[in-house]
Amino acid sequence: MTKKIPVMELFGPTIEGEGALIGHQTHFIRFGLCDYKCGRCDTMFAVDPMQVRENALWLTNAETFEAFMDHIKNTASHIRNVVFSGGNPCIHDLTDLVVKLRKAGYKIFVETQGSKVPEWLNLVDFITVSPKGEGMQEQKVMDVSAMEEILNLPVSKCLKVPIFDQRDIEFAVNLMELYPWVSMYLSVGNINTPPSKVDTDLLRARLLHSYEEILKEVLYDKRLAKAIILPQMHVLLWGNKKGV
Repeated sequence: MTKKIPVMELFGPTIEGEGALIGHQTHFIRFGLCDYKCGRCDTMFAVDPMQVRENALWLTNAETFEAFMDHIKNTASHIRNVVFSGGNPCIHDLTDLVVKLRKAGYKIFVETQGSKVPEWLNLVDFITVSPKGEGMQEQKVMDVSAMEEILNLPVSKCLKVPIFDQRDIEFAVNLMELYPWVSMYLSVGNINTPPSKVDTDLLRARLLHSYEEILKEVLYDKRLAKAIILPQMHVLLWGNKKGV
């Protein structure tokens, strides 16, 4: 029997909200389940097994491709980019989906914490590796060997670290020292993660305040002179709303 994979969201057209591809027009396929469970995850609905079990569409690779193509037809979209997000898409075998999307003319961008290295990563166009520091409240020890394997793949890539506090800054510094050939993006952490009920305007204000506070630290830290510091643009625009 062909294995079915949990698909939590399929949406767009929209923009990539953070990292090296910020502002790029794209569609998203968000896959459920993750080998991490960060306390400050902003997409816990795609991580928590119970929520995934209750809300996912369980589809094969072929069915996911058909659902995506139906979505493109329904939105009359001309955009030929698609982001695989999660959860962690790299825990799933998405080989056939990747091959079908490439044949259909799509560029594939992947977001992962860098803990798993499926063969299909060699076929994508860009990988955002986003390991988690202590500020994300993740207790699992990072698999450095897996992350290094991804960072050495012949695919365009960047590192992106969510920043909540000084511990995350030190974490990013350490990564920059270990992997100086990879561009580093610092992304302001979403301090009001779902299911928090926070007014969108208040959330925007808090995010911008956090951005300003992080800049005060980073701009005077010569160790981070080459880092690119960004807010989560999608949160500034839409708060924690799904499907955008």
